Amino acid sequence: MAPRSPNAGKLNDRQRLAWLRLIRSENVGPATFRALVNQFGGAEAALDALPALSRRGGRAQSIRVYGKAEAEAELAAAAEAGATLVAMGEDGYPPALAHVDAPPPLLYAKGRLELAEGPIVAMVGAQNGSAVGQKLTRQLATELGLEGFVIASGLARGIDTAAHTAALERGTIAVLAGGIDIIYPPENAELQRAIGEQGLLLTERSPGRSSLPLMRAKRRSPSPISFKASGSGSSALSGRAPLILTRSSAPRDWGRARSTLSCSSSTSRDGCSVTASNSFPWSRPRTDLHSSRDLAVCASSLAIARR
Repeated sequence: MAPRSPNAGKLNDRQRLAWLRLIRSENVGPATFRALVNQFGGAEAALDALPALSRRGGRAQSIRVYGKAEAEAELAAAAEAGATLVAMGEDGYPPALAHVDAPPPLLYAKGRLELAEGPIVAMVGAQNGSAVGQKLTRQLATELGLEGFVIASGLARGIDTAAHTAALERGTIAVLAGGIDIIYPPENAELQRAIGEQGLLLTERSPGRSSLPLMRAKRRSPSPISFKASGSGSSALSGRAPLILTRSSAPRDWGRARSTLSCSSSTSRDGCSVTASNSFPWSRPRTDLHSSRDLAVCASSLAIARR
């Protein structure tokens, strides 16, 4: 049986503080957080049980529990930065993210929370993507935005920046590797500010915490639909640009046939062509797409079929 979601509804202030203290406590990650909340019936009870659990596990010293004053200071710093702490199941938390393995129970969100509820395409790629790769990314992001998709990326240099910039007018989500108040890379300061006003900034990290390479490697897609650059080395989007768009069936359909749409594109003397294939049992095995508009229409069709 799948583990229960630890959130049955909107948290009150006391519960939110307890959730934050629990996830910030020593040796407690998303998976352990869920297990503790399910076992003890709530974060407050789990916090009370942590010292005894650590002693039972043979530790010489009790697990360090994140203090109430520390949690309150963190929330105050987030509020000063204009961010809200949202829990799984609340406005601002992408619903599909709750269905990945060990989803983060809490996220800091700044901007238009309603963007998290829409259909999301995550686009990520090389930080040193070529001019051709960035141009293609902007075109795809624009066309997908016109079809009603929100574009999510990681606010890194190169392809991420191109995707956010093209999608800013119609809706974009930036998943940050550092705290909500940390500007990185420095040249994206204005873009990050604009996304915080017109789009949506999301992060698991507490205010003031800088980004780490490991966090960038662990960036999650907040949607069953993801778009990523692939290829060898960091210059995958230079010259010939392999691109992949992958979509898994909605979580409620896991028991039924899964589906995947894979698209690859390359530049040539004849321009850009995109080829897609999917494993929907009710559709043809391959479809040739010759523009980003075709790609967007195909993605829209998949979103409709998902529902």
